[in-house]
Amino acid sequence: MKYVFNVIFYNLVGAGVGLAVGAYFGHLNQLWILIPAILAGVFLLAGIITTAAIIKAEREAKNAGVSLKKDDFILQMNETYTVGKRSKIRPGEYKVMATDEGNKAFNLRINDYVKEYKHNTTVVLAEGDTISARSGNVILR
Repeated sequence: MKYVFNVIFYNLVGAGVGLAVGAYFGHLNQLWILIPAILAGVFLLAGIITTAAIIKAEREAKNAGVSLKKDDFILQMNETYTVGKRSKIRPGEYKVMATDEGNKAFNLRINDYVKEYKHNTTVVLAEGDTISARSGNVILR
């Protein structure tokens, strides 16, 4: 969101520059009313279009697929992992996320039970639990 505010600020500065340049050229040509208004309007219209494009890009980025972060762990399909203090997966609360953007639901086997989970669901894993991705790779965050 900070980018949007930066863009709005710079566009207002651009509109001010347009007014100043237009006022200068308008003063030289004795068209002091039309030229500043036209140039300020052009700069303002460019600012509005740019701001709308950046807002749209931010929304699309927010709704885009999952990207990996530093502490994420990928559960490979059909591989069983045991939760423990010294294993790859430690006990705790995790969000499970699909790696495939098209699939928002996937199957996980936790201990002996296979269940369908939706993207961004929270699971709690305890010491000694086993977990396995059944229908595709899954990210634990």
